[in-house]
Amino acid sequence: MIIDVGGTPANILEKNNFFKAKACGIKTEEIIAILDPFDLSRAERTLLLGDYKIGKIKFSVEVPNNQTNLSSEQVKVLPEECGRLLEAAEASMIGKIQSIYGKRIDIEKIKANYSKLIEGVMNLAENSKNLREFMNDLVKFMAPELKTILLEEILRNNLGVVYELLQKTDIPVRAICPYCSCFFDSTLRTLEFCPLCNEKIKSDELIKSGRYIPQSGFLPVIVWLCRYSIFSNSQEKKEQINRIMKTIEKQGNPLYGYTELKEKRTMFESFLFADEIIIFLNYGELNKPLEKEGLKWKT
Repeated sequence: MIIDVGGTPANILEKNNFFKAKACGIKTEEIIAILDPFDLSRAERTLLLGDYKIGKIKFSVEVPNNQTNLSSEQVKVLPEECGRLLEAAEASMIGKIQSIYGKRIDIEKIKANYSKLIEGVMNLAENSKNLREFMNDLVKFMAPELKTILLEEILRNNLGVVYELLQKTDIPVRAICPYCSCFFDSTLRTLEFCPLCNEKIKSDELIKSGRYIPQSGFLPVIVWLCRYSIFSNSQEKKEQINRIMKTIEKQGNPLYGYTELKEKRTMFESFLFADEIIIFLNYGELNKPLEKEGLKWKT
């Protein structure tokens, strides 16, 4: 079973479950991030920095007719704006880091990594076909060791799993209309048309495209049946999953639970500190599995 630390890119960058999974002793080769499709809402184009004066950056895009439910594959980011936003946050962020850690950290390495980040983000923005590709590539840039896969690829390659579930229960989803490219709520059994553009949509065609996100606990169940376990401590998800598993007459636990770290870091901070991560590990009280690795792995 492979452990999924994914979701939408903004969620991956904020929660940094890759860092947590490694801290829990899970091997890198056993970890993957399943990348969900997402819309144009501001929350979904956010890079959370951490507890700084500028705590997060929202990448700017042109939202046609204020359609925030439009797929992120329909717009591009603005390279110059991405660089400007990161440059605006640099001085206060570096200053706070230096005031906290002083001589215990090589501030020049931190500055060099920040410059590398600005350059990398601008290159990604310039070369990405759309916002989704940019955000997905940002995750890969921050954590090059982390394997990734698109959610729709899993769904397309495991059609038997979905059809078998539909024989026993309906599946609520956030679907992407193949005509207007907007997200809307439906279920796979009742899907007949897009409520936004009124175009007819064949349920079977949507299922085969994989262009939907299972809801209400069905995502963890489906990916578990495809041999992936979701990295989560969510009690709500656990209760939803239990009800679904009872309905479909399956036994097992689609969630991979873990012990929360006392020292929380965003993926941005893991990237920024790189080989200076040992400062964080000594500064905070983290889990024992890290001691077995000699506190030498890098994020």
